[in-house]
Amino acid sequence: MSNVYFQAKVFWQSKIWGLLHDPILKALHNNTGRGGNSFWQQLDVMQDWVENNWNPEESGGKLFKQIKLADYIASASDRGAIGSIASCVNYDQNGLEIKHLLSGATLNFRISEHDTLVSKDRLQYLTQKENQLVDLIPPAIRNDEKQVFWWLWRCLPEAVFELFNDDTLMLMPAETRLPDSSIWSHASITAALAGALTGYDATNDDLERWKSGKEFSHPYLVTFTFTPVQELIKASRKIRDFWAGSWILHYIAAKTCFQLALKYGPDSFLYPSLFQQPLIVSHQYFGVSSRTELITKMSTKHVRIKEVHFS
Repeated sequence: MSNVYFQAKVFWQSKIWGLLHDPILKALHNNTGRGGNSFWQQLDVMQDWVENNWNPEESGGKLFKQIKLADYIASASDRGAIGSIASCVNYDQNGLEIKHLLSGATLNFRISEHDTLVSKDRLQYLTQKENQLVDLIPPAIRNDEKQVFWWLWRCLPEAVFELFNDDTLMLMPAETRLPDSSIWSHASITAALAGALTGYDATNDDLERWKSGKEFSHPYLVTFTFTPVQELIKASRKIRDFWAGSWILHYIAAKTCFQLALKYGPDSFLYPSLFQQPLIVSHQYFGVSSRTELITKMSTKHVRIKEVHFS
């Protein structure tokens, strides 16, 4: 394997930690399970972290402290940066009240398996559910950090919806006390920041001991635009011209985003979000037409992200 692979390995591992640093079913937990991690320690690609007791939330190394900042920054960016709220808010017999980000309208969030959740040992029940999700990762990619990350980013939310047969799980908040942002959004932003704070060229030696005087990697916010957009659109004379002009711009943007996503991850884009974008990772390039088929094919036919390309 090339040195580039080994350099990028830690980068992708830190992003996997970022995606799974919170229980993916966090909003459904009570205090017995809400403070833990998701199943990243069970993944084959993370076993060197497990063997060395490497965990950004527990390890005292300089780089791990740097990686841990991703969670704090993401939390402050997608909800109120309040230092401490003593009271707890749990998913209970009535479910959980969540609010719309803009209108403030409330919604009583209750999952399809509500009665089962509130009547069983919650920690055991939800842990068993998460363990079922681990088994869906395609065996052919389980030793490839980049492929595992892409699968988790793209298919894990869909797999959770299928497991519970409930699309409303897309609305699960990242913080039950401030239920105004999605756990999926928070996890994705944390992963992007974790990778940026780790650095693309970080190595295991850096994890073990950060060299004195060496600068840390930092995340940057970059914007780019295509011009002239308005001139292209207004030159249209027929409806099909409008469609074609819009499609060309969409295609150029998608192809640019995809090439960057291949190197740094699809989570690195704040807007547009690449999740469920047809030109990125949906049925056109995986050859599927439904969510169930997407998860099944990625689990049984070993679809590899690097084989996805624009024709």
